[in-house]
Amino acid sequence: MITLKNTLLLICCLLGAVACGGSKQNKQVEHSTNLAIDLSEPDQSKTLVQDFPITLYVEYPTGVDSLEGITSINMYGPLLHVHQSNGVIGYIDTASDSLSYKRQDYSDLALQEATDLEVQEQAYWFVSGANTVSRTGLPNGVVSTWQLKTHYKLTELAVNDQEPSKLWLFNRADRQLIHFDTATEAELVYDLKGEYEPQGLAWSGEKLLVLAGNNADYIVAEYDTAGTSLKLTASWKLSGFNGEVFNDVSLAPDGRIIVSSNAVANNIFLVADKSELIGTGPIDHDTELQLVKQVELEQGIAQPSGIWPVKDGGWLLITDQAEVFLLDSSFKIIEKVSLQFSSIECNQGCTEAVVGTSDSFHAITDTGVIGLFVKVGNEYQLKEEVVVAATNEQGDAYEYAGLGHNEATGEFYLVTDQDGAEEEDKLIILDSTYKVINIYPITYGSESNGSIFEYDAQGVVYKDGAIYVLSQRFTKLLKLTMTGEIVSVTDLSEADVKEPSDFAIREGKIYIIGDHENNEAVPPISIFEIVQN
Repeated sequence: MITLKNTLLLICCLLGAVACGGSKQNKQVEHSTNLAIDLSEPDQSKTLVQDFPITLYVEYPTGVDSLEGITSINMYGPLLHVHQSNGVIGYIDTASDSLSYKRQDYSDLALQEATDLEVQEQAYWFVSGANTVSRTGLPNGVVSTWQLKTHYKLTELAVNDQEPSKLWLFNRADRQLIHFDTATEAELVYDLKGEYEPQGLAWSGEKLLVLAGNNADYIVAEYDTAGTSLKLTASWKLSGFNGEVFNDVSLAPDGRIIVSSNAVANNIFLVADKSELIGTGPIDHDTELQLVKQVELEQGIAQPSGIWPVKDGGWLLITDQAEVFLLDSSFKIIEKVSLQFSSIECNQGCTEAVVGTSDSFHAITDTGVIGLFVKVGNEYQLKEEVVVAATNEQGDAYEYAGLGHNEATGEFYLVTDQDGAEEEDKLIILDSTYKVINIYPITYGSESNGSIFEYDAQGVVYKDGAIYVLSQRFTKLLKLTMTGEIVSVTDLSEADVKEPSDFAIREGKIYIIGDHENNEAVPPISIFEIVQN
């Protein structure tokens, strides 16, 4: 099982139990100094994308509901603390292989009603939308409160073990970030400029993160807090999340960024700078895909993996569940076909591509099994089944994620999808009887910024004497000669298609389908035109 343990280098630091109640210390703050910072949209080239969907892999005890209605998150040691809108507080143990969740039951109503809550060693710090900051000590339950200016509406806060007496706060009433010292009762106030509104704060060492939103757009800004002024060191736009409403941010001990949303499920993500996570690819792109429109797929279609244009204007669409859908020109379902191969059991994550007509089509699996299915009466029957007869130097079969086809000659085209930057990928050409007639190494005639074998091949299309390959990893469309040389690269924005799984070319336009997790909505068909940079 995939675990967050493998992606976060965590410092083990366990928390004690909580005992609420105790005495209160009230302090009234009276003085402040005002500065200003700009909180606006970053360079479009800087994006944060999903690195790991944390809550998809959380294991819950019997009788405990899954996380939803999240209002705040806070990473402390290996424990990711989560506060929900229903007042429930708990944590995910990211050091456990199962990402186990533990609910903590507290009777302190003020703690339950917090708008933001953070852990600092033996205490909970929290704000509730008023002018008060509170600290509940653990395990003695002593509560201390600081009352700032009467009209303040404090909705977000961040704490830091290295400066235990200081806090960062967001005052929503005046759109201000406040650096507050609980020992001296001093405020350093930053008036916010720009169109974005803070939704979450995280602070570690001399790094302050601000998660901010503007309608459906969200950014994360990183500031250096050394000295008496905030210095912007980096900013990113959150990309590829399709309408998520984000509400908090946190920092893992290794410096990686975690964000949460108010979604019912799949609502906490480890995110990373796209250029650092996957890079922009070893070859600079010279053209871009410009989105023309998107068309929603009908219910019943899930995890599409391959698409093919039929001559009558309709479409064939294959899914991970070994299903082929016949669609009309508007992508409405005409018929659904369940595939059964003779040599393999193929029911999940197996079928990768489909080519053909509404009367007969070829489907390929990731292991290179090609089946020809022909319509007989009202049923589709398996007429032929072969395994692509091509292996690597070790004699192992290649893996594939796409299939191209030349309807005029009957030839088929495959590009291997090997792991590793040093494993040479191949263009394999089969004749109409599935016999291997040529194998060419993938090449590039100029210098590259890394290994060209880092490109994956999620889709393969033959068109007008060239081979086109879709790379999901870099969201790029490659054009190859018939001997496997890359001659051009086209960029695809991940904001348009997060996980492209196949594509088709019809009348000069590029039609791209996307993959998704089981509990996510099926991405629409996205239609593009190629434009110059």
